[in-house]
Amino acid sequence: MARLPDQPLTGSRLADLWLRLASAVVLGPVALAAAWLGGTPFAIVCAVMGVAITWEWNGITRQKRRDAATIAGMAGVAAAVVALLLHGVLSAVLVLGAAAVAAHVLSPRPRSVPFGAGAAVIYGGLPTLSLVVLRGDSTIGLICVFWLFAVVWAGDVGAYFTGRLVGGPKLWRRVSPNKTWSGAVGGTVAAFAASSILLYFSPGVAPVPFFLPVVLSAVAQAGDLAESALKRHFGAKDSSRLIPGHGGVMDRVDGLAAAAVVGVLIGMARAGADHSAGGLIAW
Repeated sequence: MARLPDQPLTGSRLADLWLRLASAVVLGPVALAAAWLGGTPFAIVCAVMGVAITWEWNGITRQKRRDAATIAGMAGVAAAVVALLLHGVLSAVLVLGAAAVAAHVLSPRPRSVPFGAGAAVIYGGLPTLSLVVLRGDSTIGLICVFWLFAVVWAGDVGAYFTGRLVGGPKLWRRVSPNKTWSGAVGGTVAAFAASSILLYFSPGVAPVPFFLPVVLSAVAQAGDLAESALKRHFGAKDSSRLIPGHGGVMDRVDGLAAAAVVGVLIGMARAGADHSAGGLIAW
């Protein structure tokens, strides 16, 4: 996720900080409320996220957000969520794959497979489906999604403040000059602490193995760096301007998107698609 600037907060920078905080105050409760409600409301919020990511990816990589390939990709992500709700994971994956192929074929630049319109569908669709699958696992799905939010968000905050206070060697200067190794460690510690606190107060859920929040925090930070690398490769500062003070949806959920995909794969490997949340946090 995009970090706050290191320069003194004066004038326009202070106004930008307040804009960021205001947007976060709105977006955080919306995500938590949707997760609490689950079902269709949560699926709708996730679908909006996935459609926005697909739109932003095409704007970054292809400078085209209104062509047939982009529209097909956005529609495909939404259709995959509907297929998931009605027919399950396999149908959703098939719909998403078909949408990716259709977007690639319709693209005026079909050779750019790694960054093209088909890739946009996969990048936007997989984390969307992953979150809906995790939340759909009965009551433990709610705890699982809250736990995932806690790990990723605490990791972001911990990395930011530790990096600002401690500083030190850069994590990947060429891609993201503000991120440090101290911030990465601080974020991992904060993610572990948030995981432990949340599960301690969650009835009927034992603490997860210590490595799990550490791994998912590292995955979230890697997702953040990957999105930064993508934007730098294409010369983009933000993924879009959809969120005042924050840039785009990709800028806000890059870490969560990566962690959700890895998390659902762990859960499905341990307990199957219908009980992926239990497979992820019930050890």
